[in-house]
Amino acid sequence: MSMIDVDSILELCYLSLTDDRKQAFSVQIEKVLDYMAVLNNVKNIPDPSFEWPIHKDIVGREDVSESFDHPLVKDNAPEYKSGGFFVPKILS
Repeated sequence: MSMIDVDSILELCYLSLTDDRKQAFSVQIEKVLDYMAVLNNVKNIPDPSFEWPIHKDIVGREDVSESFDHPLVKDNAPEYKSGGFFVPKILS
């Protein structure tokens, strides 16, 4: 990168640097872009087992309801109606 490129980047970012810092920034940007070039050449083959929206049944499970038939559950609950706990509405 040239100093002109660094100056335009700094202007877009509303930054101001000394000439020494601009030189260091230029070197750092070049290293980042070189590494991005390496990452762009990585071959990525997707693993079908990780395609969650398509294979949602792999992650999901059946919900099984459990009954509260024990007498202590009914005795200790603040309100117990129709085989379940009665909870007051919190939103109006």
